[in-house]
Amino acid sequence: MKKIFILLPIVTLIIFTSCSSDDDNGGNQASIIGAWEYSQEGTIIGGQEVLEPYDHEAPECGNDFIEFSANGTAVETYFFLNMDSQCETEAFTFSYEVNGQQITINDDDEVITAEILTLSNTTLKVRTTEEFGGETFVYIVLLTRI
Repeated sequence: MKKIFILLPIVTLIIFTSCSSDDDNGGNQASIIGAWEYSQEGTIIGGQEVLEPYDHEAPECGNDFIEFSANGTAVETYFFLNMDSQCETEAFTFSYEVNGQQITINDDDEVITAEILTLSNTTLKVRTTEEFGGETFVYIVLLTRI
């Protein structure tokens, strides 16, 4: 299953409260509090960001999303079809902390730190970078407020 932002493909992602904003909001900073639907995901190839539509496993049941609460907890919900082709959901609860343009996710199994690239009233974009076997892997996810 896709756990914690697909646990940032090998420590997959997730997300945030204060950082730069695409929308000025009259000087108000956007908040991560609320529900965010997965929209796009990707990586860096040849120095260029490459994003593709997020592959919702069972869009006929609903679109995967994360809901951040003001108390520092969040719930990530995935929709899928069971063996009888019935819609089901799987939810993962984790804690998070935003510090500047970084978000730290703790799901009790591991701690993930991601960089908040964009946080506006409508868009949340984060990036994680991991080193494995001498190689660097970058995972980017774009979420849309719902």
